Amino acid sequence: MSRDSVKEFYLGSAVEITALLSVATATTATITILDPAMTKVINAVNMTKSADKVYVYVYQSTSTDLDGTYIARLNITSGNYTTVSEDRFKFIKQSS
Repeated sequence: MSRDSVKEFYLGSAVEITALLSVATATTATITILDPAMTKVINAVNMTKSADKVYVYVYQSTSTDLDGTYIARLNITSGNYTTVSEDRFKFIKQSS
């Protein structure tokens, strides 16, 4: 996801969050997702290595989740080095 624009998805959709690394394998790669009320809906869950330098996590929203902007906070560790980054995405309600 780009940090320049906030992607929009309908509630009930799955969103894939991807981390691209400069090393083949991280020591740890976790994700925390905050909803618009700043409540942790996912807390320090391991991301999945899908290929060298690529880690992913798929967040499945429900139709009853809060609409608004969510924050995905990625925490990647390689040896003694840690990188924390954030991505934002927005869920909107589907029209009836």
